[in-house]
Amino acid sequence: MVFPEKKLWPLDKMLRARARCISAEMHSGFSHLRELCTMNIRENFKNMGEKLWSNNHALREDLARIEKIW
Repeated sequence: MVFPEKKLWPLDKMLRARARCISAEMHSGFSHLRELCTMNIRENFKNMGEKLWSNNHALREDLARIEKIW
């Protein structure tokens, strides 16, 4: 482990492996969320968000997975 004194990763091997897997998933997963919910902090997308939520099962699955991870 690089820089163990920084305590960036759990010391326990199993917990560290889980944390690394989750990090990889957050980095490269959730394609529906990335495709449908682009970053735009200047607009109010409340109505669009409600429509996306109700019409996209895959998007709801991505968000459910994120909630489970957290």
